Amino acid sequence: MLGPGLAAAMMGELLKLTRPSGEIIVKGIGVGIMCELGTIICLKLVSHQSILEGLRETMNATLQQATESGQVTIHSADMMRQSYEYLLQIIPGLIISFVIIGILFIYFEGTALLHRTGEEMKEYFPFRELSFPRRLIWGFLLMFGLGFLAGTAGIVNRDVLLLNICIVMWTLVCIQGVSMLAFLWHKPNFPRWIYIVLTVLLCFSTVGTILFFLAGMVDLVFNIRRRIDARQG
Repeated sequence: MLGPGLAAAMMGELLKLTRPSGEIIVKGIGVGIMCELGTIICLKLVSHQSILEGLRETMNATLQQATESGQVTIHSADMMRQSYEYLLQIIPGLIISFVIIGILFIYFEGTALLHRTGEEMKEYFPFRELSFPRRLIWGFLLMFGLGFLAGTAGIVNRDVLLLNICIVMWTLVCIQGVSMLAFLWHKPNFPRWIYIVLTVLLCFSTVGTILFFLAGMVDLVFNIRRRIDARQG
């Protein structure tokens, strides 16, 4: 809870200073990530063991005990161990993704509340107008290329690094897709049942995340919302 609290306090101060929204969001995400990293480092210093090592040892001990007691077969234990190892590898990407989602939620909920109360802000835009710059694609392609080169050179684990980069990219594009859907929701001729169906799919099915990713990617590349506004305006 320390990370989101510090990030929210910092973003509140930047709002008072009427800083641009993009700067507030980026700095909030940066503070959130640094707080999570600091928490991990502190836990390692206290326990003399990294979180991943601790989770891995706990899982191995649990599976060994379950195997010896006959609760699971050796084959099932191996499959569970592989799945758990995969989960451990994507923890960095998941942490960054959760920080991004949390900071965006804090920002848009906070600014919406201030807007409703009549508080003056330098700029205000609702979540439905959130649109990442197109250069985001080129930035991630550059990161992907550098990660591939670093992995090939043996500096880092290439597969793990690229997998985590893909998770963060997937999260950002899905957010763009959700924002686009919120934009269409406020259009008078947009069928409300489509919004409801996609929201249910997003919450309970991987199909929903795929659809939001595709919608976000199309909007990111072709700027669909600007085209819709230009046609209607």
